[in-house]
Amino acid sequence: MRKFTSLFCAIIMASSFTFAASGWFQDYVLINANSGGVQYYWIGDNPSYGTSLQSKDFGVTNTLVITGCDMKYWNDSKDRAGGSFFYKIMSSDGLTEIIAPIETVWDQVGPSGNDYQGTKTVSINLLTGLAKNTTYKLHVWAKNWNGISSGGDSWLSNGSADYVATFTTDNLTGLDQQSNSDLKISSKSGLIEASFEGTKQVELYSVTGQLIRSATVENQFTQAVKNGAYMLRVNGQTHKVVVR
Repeated sequence: MRKFTSLFCAIIMASSFTFAASGWFQDYVLINANSGGVQYYWIGDNPSYGTSLQSKDFGVTNTLVITGCDMKYWNDSKDRAGGSFFYKIMSSDGLTEIIAPIETVWDQVGPSGNDYQGTKTVSINLLTGLAKNTTYKLHVWAKNWNGISSGGDSWLSNGSADYVATFTTDNLTGLDQQSNSDLKISSKSGLIEASFEGTKQVELYSVTGQLIRSATVENQFTQAVKNGAYMLRVNGQTHKVVVR
């Protein structure tokens, strides 16, 4: 009798784990390419609307801006605390990371039944700091996470391969490639400082992908900030900076 009871409990527990599932549906990144207006590019399963971001070739671009996201996901336990999308930029051969992963946390509503929705309006210029006449790979993926109960993160990542699109900068928009071998970055007393030789394009982002400052400066960049983590991009190369 004791063996039977133990087996019965195990089946009940296994069933609970089986049905405490989560998933994704109708998931979009909004992109404006070549000032042609905002378009919906889907990742994950085909929602029968918009264009697949996976294997999309934007061709030669003079503007390429992520303007937001519209993500939908579900969880049987009705317990999702939020979510975010990520992007990074790689070389055309996929071997070199040009822009390190940047996360943008979206605004969540729900649940409606078991369903949630995450949206965010942003303005992320993907061409800033990149070289002229160069082909790159844009990688995008997303996740949502649990609230009070267990369940862990739910990833939308194309089996960890990301959703990858291709684009090429034109001969006017990008920067001439320059070395950052002389770059020195420091963070102290509420300041982020970068010193280098010559003129360089510098952008400072929050860890959620919000642009704080963009400037073309000579020899030195200085910005007062609050304590926290930031992404400093110098001539297309991104560096994480923590200010305490």
